[in-house]
Amino acid sequence: MTQQVNGESTAKNGLSEGGQASIVGTPISKRRVISQATQRFEIRQVIENVDALELQVRELDAEIEQSGAVAAVGYRAHLLPGLDIAIEKRAARRGRLEVFKEQRDRKEQALQASLPTQEETSARQAHQQEFARIAAERLECDRAADGLIEELRSVLTKRAELSKSMGSFVHLLDLELDADGLDTARFQSCLSSLTVETLARSRRWYDWFFGIPDGTNSYVVLDKSLEIPETFARNGLYSRGDVVQLPEWEARELLRDDRPVPGKRKETLPPSIAPLESYRQAEAEAKRLGRDVDSILFVDWYKRQAELREQAGSRLMELISKSLPTR
Repeated sequence: MTQQVNGESTAKNGLSEGGQASIVGTPISKRRVISQATQRFEIRQVIENVDALELQVRELDAEIEQSGAVAAVGYRAHLLPGLDIAIEKRAARRGRLEVFKEQRDRKEQALQASLPTQEETSARQAHQQEFARIAAERLECDRAADGLIEELRSVLTKRAELSKSMGSFVHLLDLELDADGLDTARFQSCLSSLTVETLARSRRWYDWFFGIPDGTNSYVVLDKSLEIPETFARNGLYSRGDVVQLPEWEARELLRDDRPVPGKRKETLPPSIAPLESYRQAEAEAKRLGRDVDSILFVDWYKRQAELREQAGSRLMELISKSLPTR
């Protein structure tokens, strides 16, 4: 069974029984996931207000009941003005409580309405299948284009070699030619414009966009939240502890030890992700020492930063010593 986390399929795109790459799309888009998360956050806020007001109303109920009972038997007549104030407060709290309850109900209904129906889910899956079919067909076009480009490159390279051979006779024949007199520029510019590794680049994009795990590695998210580009197979939204499959080129920036802090030039942040194997080792170390894994990873990062600063300082001193005049 395919599980879903934040609207994202956790099924690993691999090979189907027929040997073809199985492609699984996300059940809902990133935009919809964010919208629903915002709605849930707003509902939680309203519920907190409802809970707080209900508590206040209960406290005022108790206060009114106690004050009323005392005043009824003729004791502490001075409590009567306070009783009136408490009753007014309770009425006001009850009024606000009803408003928040109505807000809660409206927001919960809106959230339910935003959840995909069975018909919408089926339609999305049908659209995804057609989209994937078209993409696979386009990849075959890229394969054909790659062959034609290589063939054209071979022909134009041969023509350029022949043009060069022709040029060697210009002096022997004592010919005075205009610029590009041998008609070489037209095809040379065409040769220079031909792309290289056409199919390889197309295949890399295809595997990345459709979540095919070939050439990817597993990483654990370290940031509280992580947002990466949305693709067919992922909505790109992750939380701390999630495992994500990434190709090396996409993981490289997230693995940096010196991620910049916006607005603070001299400060850096630790990596957003950690290789799964390294994370498991940190977990084992944390368990052995009775600490949490985040502290283990942070200390390791801090040590690496200290080593880098020390190396930078050594290089600076070396440059300074070289720049000083010798006696």
